[in-house]
Amino acid sequence: MSGWLGTELWLGTGIFALIILRIYKSVIVQDLPNTDTKTGLAMYRTLQRLVICIAITSGIVAAPSLEQIWWKPEIYASVVAFLWWLSTLATVHNHTELKEQSTVLIGISTIVASYIGLVAWNLLPPPLEFVFWFRALPQEWQSITAIVVGLLVAALVYYIIIPVTHRLTNKTDTALDDSIIHIVHWPLSVSVALIGVSHAINHSLLSDFWVFGLHGISLSILIAMWTHVALQTSTIVLEHLLASKNKWLFVNDRTLPIFHLLIRIAVITMSIYLLMLSWSIDVMLWITSAGVIGIAIAYASQDTLSSLFAGVAILSDAPYKLHDFLVIDEQTKGRVTHIGFRSTRLLTTENVEVIIPNSIMANAQIINMSGGETSIARIEIAAGVAYGSDIVKVRALLLEVANNLDDVILDQPALQPLVHFVNMGASSLDFTLRLWIQNPERLLKIQDQANTLIYTTFTENGIEIPYAKQDVYLYSMDKPNT
Repeated sequence: MSGWLGTELWLGTGIFALIILRIYKSVIVQDLPNTDTKTGLAMYRTLQRLVICIAITSGIVAAPSLEQIWWKPEIYASVVAFLWWLSTLATVHNHTELKEQSTVLIGISTIVASYIGLVAWNLLPPPLEFVFWFRALPQEWQSITAIVVGLLVAALVYYIIIPVTHRLTNKTDTALDDSIIHIVHWPLSVSVALIGVSHAINHSLLSDFWVFGLHGISLSILIAMWTHVALQTSTIVLEHLLASKNKWLFVNDRTLPIFHLLIRIAVITMSIYLLMLSWSIDVMLWITSAGVIGIAIAYASQDTLSSLFAGVAILSDAPYKLHDFLVIDEQTKGRVTHIGFRSTRLLTTENVEVIIPNSIMANAQIINMSGGETSIARIEIAAGVAYGSDIVKVRALLLEVANNLDDVILDQPALQPLVHFVNMGASSLDFTLRLWIQNPERLLKIQDQANTLIYTTFTENGIEIPYAKQDVYLYSMDKPNT
């Protein structure tokens, strides 16, 4: 009974494969690229028959007592493979949708049926013994076989595995997996082919010099290709996290540049490390040299590094953000147009771009006029009148001026224009008109408009605006003072 164990294992494996194939029936029938439902169903039935064919032929070859019967097990297995090949031809002939690809399908089915027959006659190894058979080949045949197998697997990945996977990812709610599949489609296929080529190079009859050079070139291509994939994928993932409805706390508008920089540094550093290993370069020697050079560079560029770390602090702490209107040290005023790791750029109200190192921004006193819930700016305009003026009338005239200004906020009770009698000066009664405007960039224009209206309004209403006066007395030095 133990002699039939191999047959039982093959038949059991075939049943298990049929169950797995049934589970993925919807993928083959509905999601196979560039096919309709009828074509997918025909392909599914062809695969079913192939699994049954492999299970039966393997079970026949493994059976212990068939050698005593009229035909050898190899003949039975060849007949079963031939019947499967005929059923495949009939399927292609009966489905008009498959006739456009009939040459490819007939070619593949012929190769598979021939392989099954050759395995049955011990002319080729089964898949599980292929590695041992491959190692027993002459060196030049190992190289050719590695290239052929690599190209076949690469074609399988490019034309079947990736398209089917992409069709499945189209059914998900997110576009992240679709973007990643699109990025790795070509690199993954090329990588499989290059692995076969690299294996062929290692088993070729070339000299050590050419083996080392070609092997290094193939590995360099792989590293460069997957470095590009890693950078693209990291960008897509970070943007996906930024736009996520869950609002990930560690990825937002201000921390996104930090993550971009850190990931790029990590990926490029790892790529350089792998590239050096692929060319058998002593990495520890370069790391030691880089450490010494890094110390020298750090001392020589203290200001740049200070601005860099200040930029990281600004991006993480977010005292201001893009498009905020800032007043720096009560002098420079402008809207933020760029926040980098070394500097911050402001566009002033005079339409002049100012570039300020982040080390200065980190230590400066900054008034963020856009830091509240809305982007507004407060303006305080001083006005002095002569003693004896009607204070109530002056207050009313200043409020009237505020109501006639552009961009002044008048529809919010908490931001209504206010007039304060702030001081009784040496020669004037000092008032302050306080108002809020919608656009901080118009601050200077509003101040100009307000001062102009205050002067004309006071003049029209007989309100005297005092100014400093000096009386000069001249005395003769020849005569005594009388």
